[in-house]
Amino acid sequence: MRKLALFALAFGIAAPLATLTPAGAASTVPVPFTVLATSSQSGYPLAPSDRVIVRKRMYDLVWSQHGGTPANQPPVDFSTDMVVASFMGFQPTSGYFFTVNSVTTDGAKVDVFLDDVSPGPNCNVLFVITSPAIFVKIPKLGLPVFVHHNGVVTNCP
Repeated sequence: MRKLALFALAFGIAAPLATLTPAGAASTVPVPFTVLATSSQSGYPLAPSDRVIVRKRMYDLVWSQHGGTPANQPPVDFSTDMVVASFMGFQPTSGYFFTVNSVTTDGAKVDVFLDDVSPGPNCNVLFVITSPAIFVKIPKLGLPVFVHHNGVVTNCP
């Protein structure tokens, strides 16, 4: 499992969502999220990467590099929300994509869990270069954000 730590001190809502267990250890609670966009043909730079976006100007830049136009850019209120964008880089065939498994917080950090899905050996695929991407909106909690990638292979008959 590939794990990439991204620190975004998101100024704004700082209310903790986690509660302490009787033993003193923090428990995790779900964080609401919205998938803003997915794509199999992102124009974002070649290497796999994750971005935590806390300002509109950076969102506009990343969206433009991704290949989106202002007309199809999903709106985000950066006074209350932020965006996690993940890019898989170039892949050799169709059948690659992201899904959001969950977003949680323990009150000290936010964890975004993504499944990086790839086609299995028996899957029918198109031999075309793809570059999957996903944009996910989460609330600003004033905590560091960690993006965790889990490789998942699709089993085809």
